[in-house]
Amino acid sequence: PLEKIVERVKNEIGETARFVRPGDTLPGAALHMARTIARRAERTAVKLFRNQEIDEGTYAYINRLSDAIYALSLWTDKITKDCEKK
Repeated sequence: PLEKIVERVKNEIGETARFVRPGDTLPGAALHMARTIARRAERTAVKLFRNQEIDEGTYAYINRLSDAIYALSLWTDKITKDCEKK
């Protein structure tokens, strides 16, 4: 599940209290773009959920998707930067 992805990333890189600038790395930038698209889907899902066109589970999944993509972008940036230092 998506929650496990978020938890695993938090455990590996810790909490981030700083502003994250999208695009620090090319892979991270691609994930930030994916997150933007997921957020757009969330806005559509809100309307669909309110009109009972999607169920609660689907709505919750779409809602958590952008969190997971964000966590993956942070992890990807860290891994990419660590590799570039070597």
